[in-house]
Amino acid sequence: MMKFLRHIFLMMTALLLMSSAAAFAQDIKKQKARISQIERDISIMDKQIAGIKDKRASALDQLDMLRSIIRNRRELVSESDRLIKSYSDSIRLKDNEIKVLQAEVDTLIGRYGKLVKSAYKHRDSHVWYLYILASDNVGQAFRRAGYFRNISKQIKEDAAVIRTKQSELEQQRSVLDGLKLEAQDTRKTRVRELENLRKDEKEVEIIVQQMMKDRKALEKQIAEKKKQMETLNRDLQRAIAEANRPKGKSKENAARIADNNALSAQFESNKGLLPWPVKGTLIAGFGKRYLPGHSTIQLPESSGIDIAVESGEEVKCIFDGTVLNVGIYPLKGPCVAVMHGSKYLTYYIGLSTVLVKKDDKVKAGQTLGVVNEVNGMSKMHFIIWEDTRPQDPLKWLRKE
Repeated sequence: MMKFLRHIFLMMTALLLMSSAAAFAQDIKKQKARISQIERDISIMDKQIAGIKDKRASALDQLDMLRSIIRNRRELVSESDRLIKSYSDSIRLKDNEIKVLQAEVDTLIGRYGKLVKSAYKHRDSHVWYLYILASDNVGQAFRRAGYFRNISKQIKEDAAVIRTKQSELEQQRSVLDGLKLEAQDTRKTRVRELENLRKDEKEVEIIVQQMMKDRKALEKQIAEKKKQMETLNRDLQRAIAEANRPKGKSKENAARIADNNALSAQFESNKGLLPWPVKGTLIAGFGKRYLPGHSTIQLPESSGIDIAVESGEEVKCIFDGTVLNVGIYPLKGPCVAVMHGSKYLTYYIGLSTVLVKKDDKVKAGQTLGVVNEVNGMSKMHFIIWEDTRPQDPLKWLRKE
């Protein structure tokens, strides 16, 4: 019945440990998954930033090109302005020349009086004859007739020259008017093109500014993600450290409990993994031994190991079990025997103080007592039995 209850207890303990370990492993897995997801997010955002940089570089190239074209268009508009001004100045000069010619005509007409003016304006041939007939004599009449012939000829020649010049000036002015209108139309076209280019420039500037905002936003998100990842990494390391650092007053006790948490539920499954019962120095091994300084003088074989310790060192149970007995081990002194399962037994020998009693349930890392001090030296003897066969403890204890 005792063995059955012991098995039930060990199974429940094992299940509890397995459940706790499984939950912890699941938490660790979730933490690592979150860290991996954050790393993927950062990688994606890094690629997005790289894409934004490429697009921004392209947009800046486009912006430079637009600004270069805008400068050219502005120069063309300025050229149109200069050309229109030149045409306007030329037209104004032609108008002035036409006015001068008109003044010459007016002066010519005034020079010959009302008659000449009337003749020039009205082309009335009767006036000529009346003027000649009013002569005092024939000589005067001939002179007047010759005079009028010369006047008429000169007037016609002068008028023809003036009319020709006026016509040429008016034609030139008409051409200039056409060129001016053409230049004005060209300027309007160039101004529209310039306005469109400025709109394009503004749009590209907005795109570049938005890219900068997007880049800064992504960089901020990456910084936040990195902080999250650092926090998660710290939490993960803390959780692992916490799992491996159980609560206890002393470092040695905490280490032993941590070691126990990592042990399998079955004693035999922990060969080479069990914690040491004390913190000390191995002074005598298992099996054959020889007299110090005499390699040929063999002593009785040892069923365990001897460990020298500091005065007052506490002795810890190496695995969960039940105290089978508390008594005196022959030639070694007070001891505690702990049963682990149905066939493994551990002896903790050389104690001065015993803190447990028979049939107590003990846990790995639990203090069983204090090492005795004899002649100024503190040491304990530790034994592991499997059924009726002593085992070399060094093969079961972890390497320190």
